[in-house]
Amino acid sequence: MHDIKANILLVDDRAENLTVLEALLEPLGHPMHRARSGEEALRLLLHYDFAVILLDVQLPDIDGFEAATLIKARERTKHVPIIFITAINTAPRHVFQGYSSGAVDYISKPFIPEILKSKVAVFIDLYIKTEQIKAQAEQLRLSELRDQERSLQRRHLSELAESQARLAHFRATLDATLDCVMIFDEFTRQLVYANRGALEQLGYAEEELFKLTPLQICSGIPNGDFVETLHEIQRDARHALTFETNHITSTGVEIPVEVLVQYIKPGDDGAGRFTWIARNIAERKRAEAEIAAAYERERRIAEVLQRSFLMSPPESGFPGLSISTLYEAAWDEANLGGDFFDAFQLGPSTVALVVGDVTGKGLQAAARTAEVKYSLRAYLRDRPDPGEALGRLNRSLVTQWDDDETHAFVCLSLIVWNAGTGVIGCASAGCEAPIIVKSDGTWEASEARGLPLGIDIASSYEISHTELAYGDTIVMVTDGVMEARGSEGLFGDLEFSRSLRNAAQSGSRGVRYVAESILGEAKQFAGGRLQDDACLLVARVVEDSMRGSGGSTTSKADVRKHRVKVDAPSVSPAG
Repeated sequence: MHDIKANILLVDDRAENLTVLEALLEPLGHPMHRARSGEEALRLLLHYDFAVILLDVQLPDIDGFEAATLIKARERTKHVPIIFITAINTAPRHVFQGYSSGAVDYISKPFIPEILKSKVAVFIDLYIKTEQIKAQAEQLRLSELRDQERSLQRRHLSELAESQARLAHFRATLDATLDCVMIFDEFTRQLVYANRGALEQLGYAEEELFKLTPLQICSGIPNGDFVETLHEIQRDARHALTFETNHITSTGVEIPVEVLVQYIKPGDDGAGRFTWIARNIAERKRAEAEIAAAYERERRIAEVLQRSFLMSPPESGFPGLSISTLYEAAWDEANLGGDFFDAFQLGPSTVALVVGDVTGKGLQAAARTAEVKYSLRAYLRDRPDPGEALGRLNRSLVTQWDDDETHAFVCLSLIVWNAGTGVIGCASAGCEAPIIVKSDGTWEASEARGLPLGIDIASSYEISHTELAYGDTIVMVTDGVMEARGSEGLFGDLEFSRSLRNAAQSGSRGVRYVAESILGEAKQFAGGRLQDDACLLVARVVEDSMRGSGGSTTSKADVRKHRVKVDAPSVSPAG
């Protein structure tokens, strides 16, 4: 299972480029296949399964974008990750076209070799893990078939319990089974019958085995508890006993088994018996351990991905704003949710602020979060219009997630800040409304509303515009804050309002204090622990960016607000 090889497809019309890629990826130790054109690549995909495709945009027959579209249209190849590599088509529209055609990454030449090799290694690792899980699933399927066989044995033994005289009729059947089947006396506890499976598993001759009791061939069973349980079964206070233990063979080897003990009431001879059916579960234990290891590996990958989504931006790294971010996981063992924040510059004086919540947990949620985060960045860099960007992202997610049985969706709030004009444009998709806390202590919520992303392809997202003054503060949160549950109900609007008043009175204290204060009050309300993951992003205007060319400053009385309200509810994803 650990010798799985992952094929890598390299597509470039220049032989020297293919040679460079082969030299770079050769240390990974996996087979690489060359293709000098899009058509040759498609032919190779008919004969091989690939873990990842490195695809040049400029090809002699069909370009890389068309080739990627054809690959994603085929059922067999639609999930194969594609990384575009180009030295020419680096404009945002080409990057967007690459992602739209199904690529997971778009790399411009010259690239950093170690980064490319690292990305390819991640996809190879995911491919191998997927193949391992498939193999483990097949092992579990075979295990279920053996469970059915055991169910048949139980039925036979139930019939055996009706009459001791019928025992001889079942001996041939019991000898034919692979499980270990034994019968022991209700008083002496000594074994009186063992099928061929028991003799072969334990390695004893029949006469040697009949001198022993079940406790003498097992490890880790307390004698007093075992005897008391047998008495309960005899009294019909308990139907049967099922437990796991280890059989000890004649050579001292321990074999993990699952044991079923049942009572056969006295027959004509007046003697009762206990049946002992033990199934070797070593293979199941190995499969469970491998699945647990695979799950842990997936958890670590998801954790690394999410850590990259939650890297806090520098507090003073953006024009005209001081920014602080916080993330709080509801449970330490589930620190892999879909909540995320983002802050990035779109131009010399334009900044985008984002908080969002993607449904689900673990690697799948982390992968969806990456898709949402970097797609939104691409759309905004193409055109910094928050309403249009959410509309394009929504259509993309509805199309890509249409066949997803988990019915995934995204709640997201987006603000685009223009430091030159002091105006923010806000658009929301089912997320908590951003709050503007004025420097004079008043505050109000943005009226921008819209359905969550990924639900309705026809959804549109209007923009609410607000002009900010020096000292005004933006507060953006996910539902983990508002839905913090305490003995008095939900944190909700009332408690949140009190937190905002405290934030407005924070005076000269920084945005970090505001973020920690809001989160701290929500946790305190909930008894010290949130019920859902929470993200906060707090930004404050620290420079008077609303100065005209003549140097005059816009007064607070001149603040203008423009809003268009969309009548759609706020929806919070589970987890």
